[in-house]
Amino acid sequence: MSMLASASASARSNSKTVQNEHFFRYTSGRWLWDEEKHFQERYRKFNVEELKRIGAESIGAKSCVSITKLDEGGYNKVFRLVMDNGSVDIARIPCPNAGPPFKTTASEVATMDFARTILNIPVPKVHAWSAVSDNPVEAEYILMEEACGTSLGDVWEGMGIHSKAKIVNEIVSIEQKLLSVSFSRYGNIYFAKDSFPGCEKAEVSGDISEELKKEAEERFTIGPVVEHVFWRRDPKSMQMERGPWKTADDYLNALANNQVIWLTQESPDAHIALYKKYLDICPYILPKNERMDHMRDAEGFNEQADFWDRLDGFIARGGWTSNERYEEALEMFASIREEGLKQLTGEEKSDFEKQSRWAQRSAEKTDDS
Repeated sequence: MSMLASASASARSNSKTVQNEHFFRYTSGRWLWDEEKHFQERYRKFNVEELKRIGAESIGAKSCVSITKLDEGGYNKVFRLVMDNGSVDIARIPCPNAGPPFKTTASEVATMDFARTILNIPVPKVHAWSAVSDNPVEAEYILMEEACGTSLGDVWEGMGIHSKAKIVNEIVSIEQKLLSVSFSRYGNIYFAKDSFPGCEKAEVSGDISEELKKEAEERFTIGPVVEHVFWRRDPKSMQMERGPWKTADDYLNALANNQVIWLTQESPDAHIALYKKYLDICPYILPKNERMDHMRDAEGFNEQADFWDRLDGFIARGGWTSNERYEEALEMFASIREEGLKQLTGEEKSDFEKQSRWAQRSAEKTDDS
């Protein structure tokens, strides 16, 4: 009987996982190239029932009666949780590509709290959060209050000039608050109680009261940055400089030093050989008739820029497009490939053929389906 009960429980669990699969997958669009890679970077499985339970507890409700996926950006999934008493929680689940584990979520929550409590900027209040995946939700998460109001993009076109000026003044006021305070270190903000090796106590200066300065220095600390440029390579095998830094110059130097570290660990001989090849072609880089060639190159650059500008809102430069227009985008690029192969010749045609093979494969896959 115990084995039967265990099998039944396992079947129910698997059924719920399948039922919630659309929460875990990226469903807000498609990519014309490298699609599987993009999907994997944005796939995040988590315990939906536990997220609902913790969401209800965080705002004093008995239960969560519904959960819907609101949106997905490049790095987070956003859900709207409605409770039995009508109250609402907004949940954010970071995707695997969001940034370094723990640090990204911990810094985001601390920064939001700093903006709300120290700078008096009306950002949503965080009700509950976890920067580790070893929790009942089985993923990092942030639960916060729902921002009230209407999206500015929905009403901007119909607003009068005076109403628009008022909105702009409010935005400038927020920018002024952000610029009114500075730390004696360059890095990301974290809660002092969550500090880890690499975090440093920082003095606060600026246009705020001494009481708020003291509170900020006691409650917050400055630690490593979470910018992707500092974490896009294997963080386990590379001791890159990630801050905090005392000066802006130290930050700029770190950018260069990290490149040197990467080159040192990633076969420097190969890069030296590449630079030697570059030196070999240097005599041929500058054309004999510079003006005409520069004009030709500029025209090509402008044409390419104009091409992507015309596709704005349809296809992003990274290949993203909406679900509704995916087939249309595939058809368009397949046509471009076909025309290009007809008109180009020689090495230019060969390069174009290799670079656009994804369009041929995608089109054939669509035809077969």
